[in-house]
Amino acid sequence: MLRGEAGIGKSALLEWTAGEAAGLGLPVLRVTGAEREAELGFAGLAELPLPRLGARDAADLLADRGFAPELRDRIVGESAGNPLALLEFATAAGTEPGAAPGAREPLPAADRVLAAFRARLDGLPERARLMAVLAAAEARGDLPLLLRAADALGTGLDELDRSGLLHTTGSAVAFRHPLIATAAYRGAPLSARIAAHRALAGATGDPDCRAHHLAAATTARDAGAAAEIAAAAERARRRTAYAAAAGQFRRAAQLAPDRGDQAAWPVAAVSAAASAGRLEWAGPADG
Repeated sequence: MLRGEAGIGKSALLEWTAGEAAGLGLPVLRVTGAEREAELGFAGLAELPLPRLGARDAADLLADRGFAPELRDRIVGESAGNPLALLEFATAAGTEPGAAPGAREPLPAADRVLAAFRARLDGLPERARLMAVLAAAEARGDLPLLLRAADALGTGLDELDRSGLLHTTGSAVAFRHPLIATAAYRGAPLSARIAAHRALAGATGDPDCRAHHLAAATTARDAGAAAEIAAAAERARRRTAYAAAAGQFRRAAQLAPDRGDQAAWPVAAVSAAASAGRLEWAGPADG
């Protein structure tokens, strides 16, 4: 039996093994997961498709990891039923199992797993790589928003779509594999990530979405950005989204030039974290 995650480039070895097995009269069964690769198509082999993990099964696999429920749900959601992504996200997050879910940037994963996906991305034209960073930074798959932000950056979806690394359906866009988003975002230069978030902040009409991207794009104290982020934190607190509120109040304090805000917003972060029973979510408001 050969095991290999799709996209790792094992097609030649698989073809050779299948040929040798056939020559010996051995049956060959090809098991395909949710992420089928066209390059691994073997005509004439029996196939056993494996479905994605359901949310309940994925959560059960993480039950003994000690994750805060919000972080567990984020790992389950971002893994999109892919077992490799689920385990890699869980392993990377395992150093801080009680941490708040935080911003919407892709969850981290080990470099050894991301290497193959980064190699695919590195082979793309610069415009397509920038589009991949933009799609990963946006994180929700909102196609109209992505197209508006892409236009501001002078890029587009066509080349990335042709690469097969993501696909569009109606008004949504999604990476073919959850780890591609992580590889694209975490492998990009800081300047590219900032540019992506800045373009998304300028392209959205949703104040909460704008505040999220401003928080990621702003690198120096900025009264306007801090105020927008604090307003988003207050809205999150009112809808009892305490994890988001704690992180946003903390970020607002880091960006605030006003000393009063620098003192008040960390207190609001602690209050939101305490409401969720997770004081560690507040963190130090350094910066």
